[in-house]
Amino acid sequence: MVTAFVTTSLQAMWNTHTQISEVFTDQLDPLTFKNVAQSQSALAIVGTGTGGSVSPTNCIVVSKLTALPQKKGRGRMFWPSPDDTHYTTGGLLVQADCATVATAFKNAATSFSASATPVLFHRPDGTTIDIANYKVGDKPGQQRRRINKVVNTYSIA
Repeated sequence: MVTAFVTTSLQAMWNTHTQISEVFTDQLDPLTFKNVAQSQSALAIVGTGTGGSVSPTNCIVVSKLTALPQKKGRGRMFWPSPDDTHYTTGGLLVQADCATVATAFKNAATSFSASATPVLFHRPDGTTIDIANYKVGDKPGQQRRRINKVVNTYSIA
C-alpha cells in the first residue's frame, strides 16, 4: 500500500533528499491491544523532484474520516513535505497537489481493502471504525516530534 501510494503521488513531489527506506507493521493483541509482533519491510523509494528542501517539521497531513462526526471518527498520518515548488508564495501547499495526494491515498487504500479493511482503532475501548474518506488540506502540518530529534545550538552575545 505504501509503495502504491508514494510512487503515484509523493515520489515526484519529494526532492532527492527525501526517501522511504523501511516500513514497520505492528500486530496488536486482540485482548490487551498491545504490540505482540512487528515486521520490518525494506523499501527504496527516493524522491525525484527538483525543488529545494523545506523545513523538516513541515509535512503533508492525510486525514482519515469515518461516518462518525466527532474526534473518535478522525485520524491522521503525517508524510514528509514535498519540495518547495509545491508551495504557493503564501506558504500553502498547491491545491492540485493536495487533490493528487488524497486521490492516490484513497486508491491505495481501496486496493489494500481487498486483503484487509482500513479502520481507525481506538485503544481505550478496543473498537474499530471503517474509514470512509481521506482528505488533504493545503496548510502544511507540523510534526512536532521531529524537533525533539534536533539538537539546539545556542549563540550567546
